[in-house]
Amino acid sequence: MTKTADILVIIVSYNFERWMEKCLGSLQQSAMPVDVVVIDNASQDNTTHRIRNEYPWVHLIANKDNLGFGKANNIGLSLALSLSYKAVFLLNQDAWIEADVIKLLHQISKANPTYGILSPLHLTGKGDKLDPGFAHYVEEASTGKGLIQTPFINAAIWYLPTEVVKAVGGFSPLFYHYGEDKDYVNRLHFHGYKEGYIDTKRGYH
Repeated sequence: MTKTADILVIIVSYNFERWMEKCLGSLQQSAMPVDVVVIDNASQDNTTHRIRNEYPWVHLIANKDNLGFGKANNIGLSLALSLSYKAVFLLNQDAWIEADVIKLLHQISKANPTYGILSPLHLTGKGDKLDPGFAHYVEEASTGKGLIQTPFINAAIWYLPTEVVKAVGGFSPLFYHYGEDKDYVNRLHFHGYKEGYIDTKRGYH
């Protein structure tokens, strides 16, 4: 993989086709240049074929087996550290973002180094309300405050500086799917970091 940007977007995929256009299309429109790696967990549809043929700018790692969310993300985190990226952006395959989200999170991260995880608001795919998994931990609606601390943000859309990854490590292999993000946040707190979201920017999940 050739590094061309400071941020590596990591997407773990499994039967990604139905969301591919919205997810990858939003990254093509990013106001801040990013590199993108898709780590595929042995999809049974045409995910890998389509990425190779329709998205040549995406680096594809095709696993022979379904490793689960955490282990697959760890492949991307290791890649980011080995190539000296400044940050990673974890994005679920069924999520997409506004064009200026990554750029703003990068700026806010540099100004607030005690925040280990940053995210935009998570709205539903229709954009009509907060995503249920996100709404449980945050305020009801956008208030224009900017950066707001919260006790937890689910790992659908995470901005992580690689210095934080070096301190906290990757996802625990004990969690195959679900729970790995809560474990990660607990370890993040142990290392003295906070997490927060920007209530003026939106992601969709």
